[in-house]
Amino acid sequence: MRMADFINLKITSQRFHMNNTIETMANEMFIESWSTNISYEIFFNSCAPIDCTYTYYYQFDALELLTTFLSVFAGLSLGLRFIVPHLMKLINKIRNRLRMCV
Repeated sequence: MRMADFINLKITSQRFHMNNTIETMANEMFIESWSTNISYEIFFNSCAPIDCTYTYYYQFDALELLTTFLSVFAGLSLGLRFIVPHLMKLINKIRNRLRMCV
């Protein structure tokens, strides 16, 4: 680091006094001043990221597994309830036409 990178602290403008204990300063996290200047544009331009990713950790629990299984089972049974009778009618028609031809 260069010397210009360091911030000059003035003893008169410091928040902590010379007779403060380390414990007092540690409890206040050694913060002399707190600036809340939030600018995402400045952050993005200074970091210049190549790409941005977002990670979301998800844990599948037993109740969700049960409800997913029941909903898939209900959907399949409802679908098959409508498909199987039409499929059986079609199979019977094909079988009857084959018997007539023979």
